[in-house]
Amino acid sequence: MSTTIVTTGKRPGTLTAMLAAVAVGAIAAIISAIHTYGSGKELAREIFAKELGQEADGLAKSLMGSLYETQVASAYETLSARAGFGLFFAIGLILFGLLARNAATWARVLITLFAVFGALAQVMTLGDPGSPSLLSGLSAVSMAAWLAAAVLCWLPGNNRFAKAHKAMR
Repeated sequence: MSTTIVTTGKRPGTLTAMLAAVAVGAIAAIISAIHTYGSGKELAREIFAKELGQEADGLAKSLMGSLYETQVASAYETLSARAGFGLFFAIGLILFGLLARNAATWARVLITLFAVFGALAQVMTLGDPGSPSLLSGLSAVSMAAWLAAAVLCWLPGNNRFAKAHKAMR
């Protein structure tokens, strides 16, 4: 009876790159959420001013009064919901990224699902023409990083590492 010893060796670069992509996307989404929540309704007012033009914005405030404030509140609710989605996916991806350090298949499946759905959630901000350029840029970074992480999850080096690590247990 012979005993075969399998060593996992060094963590593959593709796994490190996947974890880095998860982190970059999560950081961008968290910064976007902090900006959205920190700016409050002022951010929604800036978006209205940008869309209406400064003069029309002043006229809208004076003519519509409470209706204008209702629209601002509605716009802020939309922005905060988008930020909430981003935070949800960012926290989930950070958690699953930490759990995927040994390239466990179940963690990579969850990273893939969260990355794809998180990227789709970021499309809402990118598709909004009134969205500030900072939020659009951070959404683009999150989306690109998370899609890259979803691809990097399934490269052959990660699969080999996961099999070798599983065989050691």
